[in-house]
Amino acid sequence: MHFRSHVLPVSSGLLSVMTLAVATVGAAESTPYVPTIAPASAEAARGTAAIGLPPGFKAVLAAAEPELANPVAFTFDDRGRIFVCETFRAEKGVEDNRRHMNWLADDLASRSVEDRLAFIKKHAGANLDHYTREHDRLRRLVDADGDGRFETATVFADGFNDILDGIGAGVLVRDGAVYYTCIPHLWRLRDTDDDGRADERTSLHQGFGVKFAFFGHDMHGLCEGPDGRIYFSIGDRGFNVPIGADRIIVTDRGAVLRCEPDGSGLEVVHEGLRNPQELAFDDLGNLFTGDNNSDAGDQARFVQIVEGADSGWRMPFQYLSDRGPWSREKLWHPAFKGQAANVLPPLVHLPPGPSGLCYDPGVGLPAEFAGRFFLCDFRGAAPRSGVNAITVAPRGAGFTVSKIAPFVRHVLATDCQFGPDGDLYVLDYVESWTGAGKGRIHRISRTERTPAEQTQRDATRRLLTSDVAALPIADLASLLGHRDMRVRLRTQFALARRPTESIPLLETTAADGQQPLRPRLHAIWGLAQIGRGASPQAAAAAAAVMKLAATVTAPSAADRSELVAQCCRGLGDVRHAPAAPFLTDRLRDEAPRVRFFAAQALGRLGDAAAIPALVAVLRDDATTSLRDSITCDHELRHAVITALARCAGHRGIGLAPAAANRADRLEPFLADPSVDVRLGVTIALRRLRSPLLARCLDDADPAVVLEAARGIHDEPIETLAPALAEVAARYPNVGGDRGTAATDRPAPDAEPLWRRVIAANFGVGSGTQAAAVARIAARPDTPVALRKEAIACLEAWPTPGTLDRVLGSSRPLAARDKAPAAAAIRAALPALLEAAGPLRPDILRIAAAYGFTDVAPLLLQAAIDTALEPARRVEMLEALAGLGAGQLPGAIDAALADADAVVRGGGLRILARTTPARFLPLATTAIAGQSLPELKAAIDAVARLDGHEATAVVADALARLGAGTLPAAAQLEVIEAARSRKDATLDARLATIAAASGDRLAPWRAAEHGGDPARGEEIFFFKTEVSCRRCHRIGTRGSDVGPDLTGLAKSRSRESFLESIVDPNAAISPGYGSVTLVLDDGTTVTGTLRGEDADTIQLLLADGSRRTVLKSVVEDRAAGLSGMPADIRDKLTLRELRDLVAYLATLETPPQPEGH
Repeated sequence: MHFRSHVLPVSSGLLSVMTLAVATVGAAESTPYVPTIAPASAEAARGTAAIGLPPGFKAVLAAAEPELANPVAFTFDDRGRIFVCETFRAEKGVEDNRRHMNWLADDLASRSVEDRLAFIKKHAGANLDHYTREHDRLRRLVDADGDGRFETATVFADGFNDILDGIGAGVLVRDGAVYYTCIPHLWRLRDTDDDGRADERTSLHQGFGVKFAFFGHDMHGLCEGPDGRIYFSIGDRGFNVPIGADRIIVTDRGAVLRCEPDGSGLEVVHEGLRNPQELAFDDLGNLFTGDNNSDAGDQARFVQIVEGADSGWRMPFQYLSDRGPWSREKLWHPAFKGQAANVLPPLVHLPPGPSGLCYDPGVGLPAEFAGRFFLCDFRGAAPRSGVNAITVAPRGAGFTVSKIAPFVRHVLATDCQFGPDGDLYVLDYVESWTGAGKGRIHRISRTERTPAEQTQRDATRRLLTSDVAALPIADLASLLGHRDMRVRLRTQFALARRPTESIPLLETTAADGQQPLRPRLHAIWGLAQIGRGASPQAAAAAAAVMKLAATVTAPSAADRSELVAQCCRGLGDVRHAPAAPFLTDRLRDEAPRVRFFAAQALGRLGDAAAIPALVAVLRDDATTSLRDSITCDHELRHAVITALARCAGHRGIGLAPAAANRADRLEPFLADPSVDVRLGVTIALRRLRSPLLARCLDDADPAVVLEAARGIHDEPIETLAPALAEVAARYPNVGGDRGTAATDRPAPDAEPLWRRVIAANFGVGSGTQAAAVARIAARPDTPVALRKEAIACLEAWPTPGTLDRVLGSSRPLAARDKAPAAAAIRAALPALLEAAGPLRPDILRIAAAYGFTDVAPLLLQAAIDTALEPARRVEMLEALAGLGAGQLPGAIDAALADADAVVRGGGLRILARTTPARFLPLATTAIAGQSLPELKAAIDAVARLDGHEATAVVADALARLGAGTLPAAAQLEVIEAARSRKDATLDARLATIAAASGDRLAPWRAAEHGGDPARGEEIFFFKTEVSCRRCHRIGTRGSDVGPDLTGLAKSRSRESFLESIVDPNAAISPGYGSVTLVLDDGTTVTGTLRGEDADTIQLLLADGSRRTVLKSVVEDRAAGLSGMPADIRDKLTLRELRDLVAYLATLETPPQPEGH
């Protein structure tokens, strides 16, 4: 029996967990949801056999379709059962902006789920049921007979098909509750009668997913922290979540959040992520995630999650061709000199598809894999996907990645988890990006274990599949030291629920210097967990942590430092105010992790008295200095700055500033001699949104000025925009007249500052600001990129639009009088033209657009200047035509007689608009000729004219097409012109020509020739809807998810390029498709296709070996789907497709071998 889930209608308001009633599910659906799922087949076993593993491991199929399909994430419960998130809504209700660019402006502007619902209804029209037709759901899998195969599947919960619902992509089971993330909700589900179906559903929080962004940028990563909280992540779809009378609003970036198991205490931990999927803690309580790249040459990243940190990504960057500050300012790079000071850099770059993540629990793997993370690498197809093992090592308060190595290969892995048996289970999406109705779970097991290892494995499995909480307190005490981290954590949680009995035990364990480190850490975490709760023993637990922090001993200095650090962490978690003096003293501790957690704790206490001590860390602790970003302890530095902001009244990420804060406590440090102090205070003031931030614009040090500009513009703090605009008056001098400039580090790149200053002037928008922008554009020493931006601002001044010019975010500006900009351009025009250089045509075009008739002679001069590129000359002709100047007829005559065919074509286009009667005979001649630029221009222009004469010209062109005498490069123009006439005779001729071809590629054949390679390059690298660079590399740009296209034109035809785009499964590049061969002796061979000729097929097998198979012994052959989306052709116009093919046809330089 199927049931509908309880989904609060948006009209009811976004209720907090305090007012949300539990929904008891009891009304049967009239029509059960039955998704399309592939049947069982031998393919699943072949897929397992194709998996590549290190020596000493084997892969075993644990579950397969039809028991699961399109699996996104999974987890084990405390009875060894598996819960799997299945999605059937990918691009069937959960949309991707790349398929809906018509609503991009609405999506960028959306700040709540109500906003998103409104624009869905606005654009969906009669197709609203598209958003509710398919469901996401949770399935429960059971290995009923204990043979290792999970053969029993039930639908645990479905009905996740509300208009606003996203991909259900996170699941966690704890204490009988199943937590499930599915935008817009964080759900808690319960099966009270253990029938395999959830009968209670509670929305702990609602309001996630205020945007659509990209498919898959949903809520993920549910996991338990060592503090007993529930942690989860969300991609850059943003959120606006009510918390009682308050709201947490983060609308344009991904984040990591946490809350108590009952949903209380929701807070944002770390922001500025793009699409963090799974999260994993190590055994010291440090949290990590993998974050995806933006398909623009940037790389995926391994990120340490740090409370209060910002990784720099903003969702609107995705729609800027160069990704704006993300790439211009290298925000995605690991630490480098000159890095943005407000951003916490990632630890390392990753392969391009990070998804599922887990950590070695301590039991199951050989010793050489101890302490490693395992990160799925999902690339859309199995041959290039798998699971990598990552090794981290301590570095200051943070970490460095010392090794990334393949562990599981040739599987389209979405998630990985360690089972109760200690084996690694890998969730397999099987094929495609949006799901093929298939799904598998592979168990990665050791081929051999010693008897002792097997005994420990069996004992651990029994513990993890039993009720640990029911054990006597003495047994629980012994389990705090268990080798398996999961057993220790469950034991800690069980003790935390029995505070009266456990506080003395936990205190004794934590204080026992003879105990190993791990049980002592769990004892401290358990005490802090109790201290954070509402039990009568909370105060006693907090006091116990305080006592331990001051008295703890250990056999080694490293262990003692870690124990003190975790005590500091706990004191902050419980907000133990008496600990402030102790924590302040710990800011001077020798161990960076102690200083790190002491700073975090002081921030959570919010004690303004700690501000001078925190400032002293920035001033005196060389490890926090940005004099050298490479050696800087960025994690410690960010902890100190976060604490500064919180001690001055910052309430947390996403929360509105307090009506009254203590930012004035930071004011004295604006004049501090240390640039590192002033820089840290600047970032703290940004978080406080304090008016004092404007004073930082006058700092003598360029780095401080830049960070102040970033804060004012990027947040934004609108009231300070005029102050930022005024910085233009001192261009090009970055530093102001306050404070001291650093002399021992390089000045930062000034372009990020001036882009924001120009944007601030553009936004404020008065005559004074227009003049300031014009002055920057007129200076010959202004870099060309900045001058282009300033000129573009002047051009757009009357109609400024809705998007910010630096960030791409939605900041609508009303249309305004063009007079201030016109006056500024007029006053600066002589200087603009004198300094113009390569930008002279742009300045002339803008002057014409503002109606300055005196530039007409200059436009004519430029139009006939053969030193200019032909396209630029045509641009000048168009500007002259727009001006309506008397020189136009002569300019057209000169263009029609020009030696360059592109210029002649430009003349024809303008003539068609100004003198159609003269144009038509010339068009007939051009269409009968062989000059492609003129032929194309003529047919495009005539298509826009009314009348029988124009239709007759199009008919002549169509006759050439039918006769086979029309140049292939002009076919598309003729076909489009004929279709545009809406003429029955022309339509019939088109149909006859198409039918006669018998060509499988006929609908796209006209795109094979005639494209513009430059426009094709723009499409390849910058068209968001197709994101070619997301998977392919050309030279040094792009990604290695799919084949490297560098030099491909040497061996591939235009036709093959066209076929690969419109039908990617017709021919898959060697190395990017899996093949299964059934041989005449009954055996099967599965591998990655590496090559093929008339007689043989060459495969790369799972063990890394190569095998050549004679085609004569192959009885059957099955190929997997290409990882390239099959709908790329639907996201391109025929002209765009033609341009893309033209660009690919220019790629004749082969790739260079990699150096070492």
